[in-house]
Amino acid sequence: MIYTTKKQIALKRVDRPAHKVFPVGSRLLVVPPEESGVLGGAKIDNGSEIVKMEGDDTEYILFPKDTHKKDVKVNQIGTNKFEERFCQALIDWFKVEPNYLKELTHYGKDGSVSWRDYKSFTNKLPTFYGFASSIGVNVSTVRGWASEENKKRCPGFAEAYEEAKEAQKDFIIQNGLIGAYNPAFAIFVAKNITDMKDTVDNTVLLNGNISLAALFDQTEKKKKGK
Repeated sequence: MIYTTKKQIALKRVDRPAHKVFPVGSRLLVVPPEESGVLGGAKIDNGSEIVKMEGDDTEYILFPKDTHKKDVKVNQIGTNKFEERFCQALIDWFKVEPNYLKELTHYGKDGSVSWRDYKSFTNKLPTFYGFASSIGVNVSTVRGWASEENKKRCPGFAEAYEEAKEAQKDFIIQNGLIGAYNPAFAIFVAKNITDMKDTVDNTVLLNGNISLAALFDQTEKKKKGK
């Protein structure tokens, strides 16, 4: 969800005792508690929300309606651009094969074909930024269409958005299983764009029995012949 300030307001930073003044017309993006990099939802005042400016990752606290929230309005900009065809288009964008086999031809010194074999190549990871660009909107608009507030304005899109997220996660997992990614980077991406998170022992579990880190370590060793 996006708020637009109706008058100049000052919001407190969540990570230090400092404030920032936002002028009239500032667009504030609400950060879901589980996505906040500084403050968990359970640690903020009841009714408050974490927000940030577009293009700035610094997080601020928007207090309940009896204080600052009276100074902002819900911004539905972008819903007028929504089309029902975008629901299936979003699913199709993310449901691509994680990898493919390509035939490679090997030649001898005389130029004749010595042998042929196949190598696995990864397809480009589908992202919400890529989808948004393909239909001529920004990614915050796409996220807005999937919000609870816009379910009636954008019927079916929230469900398509969740399916797309699952397809994206499966894409990463399938390529991880064949050792197609650098392990450290794959773990970083998986933890930051999917719902796979660190557990108490700092592992990311797949199907409850193997960690993502262990999986990539195994596949890396196989690639090296260890």
